[in-house]
Order: sequence, then C-alpha cells, then structure tokens
Amino acid sequence: MSEILASAVRGALVDLEFYGSVAVSDCGGKLLHYAGDPRMEAFTRSSAKPMQAFSVFESGAVDRFNLTGEEISLLCASHSGEDMHVSAVRSILGKAGAPESALQCGSHYPVYEPAASALIRAGLKPSAVHSNCSGKHAGMIITSVAYGEDYTGYIYLEHPVQQRILRNIAGICDYPANKFIISIDGCGVPTFAAPLLKFAQGMARVANPDTMDSKAHAAIAERIATEMNNHPEMMSGTGRSCAEIMRAAEGKLVLKGGADGYYICGVRGEGIGIAIKMMNSASEVPAMVLIETLRQLGFLTDRQLARLTPRFYNIIIKNNRGEQTGMIKPEFSLKKAA
Repeated sequence: MSEILASAVRGALVDLEFYGSVAVSDCGGKLLHYAGDPRMEAFTRSSAKPMQAFSVFESGAVDRFNLTGEEISLLCASHSGEDMHVSAVRSILGKAGAPESALQCGSHYPVYEPAASALIRAGLKPSAVHSNCSGKHAGMIITSVAYGEDYTGYIYLEHPVQQRILRNIAGICDYPANKFIISIDGCGVPTFAAPLLKFAQGMARVANPDTMDSKAHAAIAERIATEMNNHPEMMSGTGRSCAEIMRAAEGKLVLKGGADGYYICGVRGEGIGIAIKMMNSASEVPAMVLIETLRQLGFLTDRQLARLTPRFYNIIIKNNRGEQTGMIKPEFSLKKAA
C-alpha cells in the first residue's frame, strides 16, 4: 500500500497528507530501498520520454538531420512552451522536411506564463508546437521520416514508431513487452504501466550506460544523459523542477517528471535508479519526494540541497499577501530491502 510521503502543515495542524510509493533499484532490478509499495503498477506518463527517445537515435534521424544538443534534450521534454522550445521544435521538423501540421499532440497554452500572456496579447491561439509534448512528437515524426515510413497515424500503438518504443522500453526496463499495461497519454500516444521497481531499474541503466544490453544502446544512453544535463531547461523549462534538480546535482542525475505524480531518476556512476508515484499531490510534491529520497541515499550534499530550498524542498506556503502560512515537508524514511 501507499504511505504518507509528505504533509502540508498550517499552524500547529497537519492540513494535508500526500500518499505514494518509492522504489530504489540497482541496474539488475534488485530492490534496495523503498517506501509504500515498490511493486505497484503505475503509468509513467511523460517520465518515460528519455526512454522513448532511444528509437529516434536508432533510426539514424539524430545524426542524419544534425540535431543539436539542445534539440536532443528537447526530444525528452515536457517543455514550458518558451520561445526556445517552440523554435527548436520547428527546427527539428524543418530539418526533416516535415510540416508542423504533422504534429498530433494537440495544443494548449504554454506552461511558461510570459509565453502564454504573449500569445493572448497578440490575439493568437496556441498550436501544436506549444504543447509540452511537441518535442517528443517531433522525434517520433522524424523517426518515421528516417525509416521512409508514412508518419500518418504515428500516435497509434500499431504504428511501427510505437512498436519500436514499446520494444525499447521493455528492453531497458527488463520487463516483457506483453506484460505492460497500455493506455493513452494526455498527448495521444501510448503510455505504459509496469511495477515501479522495473522503471527504477530502467532509469538506473539509462544513467549508467555500461549496463545497457548493447554498445549501441550504451552510446545512446550516454548521449541522452549528457545533453539533458547540458541543456536542462530545454527538457523542462525556466525554473521547473527537472531543470533545477539536475543543475543542483551538477551532472550526477538523469531524471524526468510525468503527469499525476510520477517521477523517475537515475544516479550516474552509482548504478541506482528511483521511481516515485504519488497517489495525491500538490504540484511540486513529487519533486520534493525525489529530493528527499536522494538526500536519504546520500546523493545530495547540504550545499546542493540548499539550492533547492524552499522552492522544491521544505516548500513554504504563502497566502495572497505574501505571508508564510505553512510548509510542505517530507514525512517518510526509506526502508532497506531485505
């Protein structure tokens, strides 16, 4: 069962409690530490994007279309719709000769408020390039182009793009493809559910390429990890938790958050992966649970932790007058697996 991982305290009263589970695995799938149920099945949502990006490299599209480091990071992004993100999506599609109309991710206003406000002031509606998933979708499209496939319908499970992604995620996570629970993500493509432990194992391997199943996958993992760390705002956004935690950790981590309280992280050079699923949550609570997990495991120094406090750790709650009214703080201790 899930357990309390964080609480919001207002005055002398615990005002809210946030439940979830944590799994910490090595590259071989051995459970090392946990909270709640480390084997619960949950959809990774956008957390899987670094794994989904493997197929873009396998197709040869990254080198054929000369993607930059920033564009590689964007392939793994849940971006904020800032100008740098929109321009990079357009650049990726343009290099492959694919139109913006090929994007099938839907549209929404940018997460980055200044970008959203700029569209509103200009009397413009957002298009698919503003979707936080447009980088991932651009990667799927150029993968089809590289293989000479029709990218129409690339979002559907039966399309070769999605079949390759499923095979890759199954291999990375060491979990049979036919055991994944599959549904549809917010952007229209398949999303995959498996035990937390298996996605923790998968992210441990992504962050430690020498444990991958082939030299080709090892090279891809190293390149993805490097470019995500070199350009963290491209796979996230200005001030977002993914970017800020990776910057604070100074290249030690590869991580990605997803919708509805999912977060995965790999620790480079340590053979460790973490998967987190919150069952109820405020916006930054999953990131705080990850930070606390890393702190308990000894992978964040006090100096690094200070960089993340109080925005993402021991989060201060303020009212509309700017007064502190409470705090959200972690409430769990990792258990060591037998």
